[in-house]
Amino acid sequence: MSTTKPSPLHCLSALLLIASLSACNDNPNMMTSEPGQSNPSPGQSNPSNGTPSTSGGGADTTTSKNSGGTATSGNGGGTPAPGNGGGTATSGNGSETPPPTTNHCMSDIDKEMLKQINAARSTARNCGNRSFPAAPPLTWNCTLARVALEHSKDMADNNFFSHTGSDGLYPSQRITNAGYRWRSVAENIAAGQDTVSEVMAVWLSSPGHCANIMKSKYTEVGAARYINDNSHYRIYWTQDFATPRQ
Repeated sequence: MSTTKPSPLHCLSALLLIASLSACNDNPNMMTSEPGQSNPSPGQSNPSNGTPSTSGGGADTTTSKNSGGTATSGNGGGTPAPGNGGGTATSGNGSETPPPTTNHCMSDIDKEMLKQINAARSTARNCGNRSFPAAPPLTWNCTLARVALEHSKDMADNNFFSHTGSDGLYPSQRITNAGYRWRSVAENIAAGQDTVSEVMAVWLSSPGHCANIMKSKYTEVGAARYINDNSHYRIYWTQDFATPRQ
């Protein structure tokens, strides 16, 4: 693992490379796949000491903090866990209002995260050069939240920053293995931000992450932070968005 602090030029070059690679995808900050295909590996990044540098699968960020975003479409296997709050839109167009939030698995931080996500979605905004109308509120899903927590913990405990877990699994695979049947999924990750407000500001300032938050086709979300004082960035965040398969 490198312990050399990245130079400003290195960080700028990484940002330009990411932008050029992600321009081939539908979302400027996504990995995509069709049913039956494997996601391309974004690779793992071991964070360096000092100021966090941009890393992660197709990350597109203009901040000095780490963040990354990814999305997948297709058919996920498994069955949603009981009591996990449904999303009833089947066309992915956000035309139906999701049911009330599932509270039994939510901490105060979870509630604040959902509040800020839905506040962002309630207003039309530009994510880079893409315009998004206001979108219906998302429903909290306990399974997605558990998957997000496990990935944040994995990154913190194993001191890396990537959408690919230490076990080699991608977001879509983690969500499928948790028993969630999905039509489409997306993931945002970040590291080093202290509060929900700070990490949301980072994601909303980055076109790809912002798009994941604003897309009306997603009806459910789960998110989590995990703190490990011995890891480089100490605090690691994951948001997992999904549309359930009916």
